Amino acid sequence: PGMEIKTRHFIIWFFTIISVNLSCIGLYSQDAIQKPSRQAAMDAFAKADYETALREFSILLQNYSKDPIYKYYSGVCLVKMSRNPNDASGFLEDAINGSLDIKSIPDDAWFYLGRSQQMMGRFPDEIESYNYFEKKSGRKLARSYGIDTYIQECNQGKGRLKDSGSGKDPVTIKAAAVVVPASQKNTELKPASKPVAKAAPQKTDVPQ
Repeated sequence: PGMEIKTRHFIIWFFTIISVNLSCIGLYSQDAIQKPSRQAAMDAFAKADYETALREFSILLQNYSKDPIYKYYSGVCLVKMSRNPNDASGFLEDAINGSLDIKSIPDDAWFYLGRSQQMMGRFPDEIESYNYFEKKSGRKLARSYGIDTYIQECNQGKGRLKDSGSGKDPVTIKAAAVVVPASQKNTELKPASKPVAKAAPQKTDVPQ
């Protein structure tokens, strides 16, 4: 009987140790999966898997909250998915305003900012962003993004998402608070203070 009791105790102890080790391995694996990965985010973005890319960039922003590159890509992902334009606009404006002090971002941040503003129905701001994007990138590249069509839609009051919100959330208020002095209209990171609507021909195959 004494030997049987010892054997049972040993078996219980053995399986307890195994269970604890397996739990630790599971927790470690979970942490490894949740660890932010710039490469995973960029790979997902390159594959147009914007859902995965946005999730990865969101995790990265938890650790590097001031990085304009991660804000840029987060905003672009939301625009590509036609989701939460208020948040997209906030990400992109933060990226543009923070790029001078930290690191540069692609010029098409202004294009995607315009797209997010159009989705919110902020048409004058949209035209301003599109025009500044054309000024920075050149007419040829801007046309490849289809800004003529988007400006035409803006002039017609088209392009606002039905679920874009009331425009009174904190992100929208923050975005709307960005005021561009006329004296800075030609600076590197500021758009012209007055949007100029352009008549443009209808165009197909427009990138999102």
